[in-house]
Amino acid sequence: MPSTNVMTTNTTQLAISTAEILFGYIARAKADPGTESNSSYLQARRRFAVLLPIELGFLAGTTVGAIAYVTVGLICVSLTILPIGLLAAWAMRRS
Repeated sequence: MPSTNVMTTNTTQLAISTAEILFGYIARAKADPGTESNSSYLQARRRFAVLLPIELGFLAGTTVGAIAYVTVGLICVSLTILPIGLLAAWAMRRS
């Protein structure tokens, strides 16, 4: 499972997987129909399928955060800090 807190790495890996898929698709189109499929192409497709929802979630979160900041102002930060603080307090009491 890819990390959700290292978005630079995830974005880079998504770009690499996209390039591998593109090159694999081109290679498959040029290959004979009877040859077996390229395993790196299939691995890149799997990585892409895992990373894409994370990237889309990150994009949606940053978009909503930017819209909230523009419309509400800096007070919108409390909408994220409060739940995180409550979850941290809950986790500390639980352990």
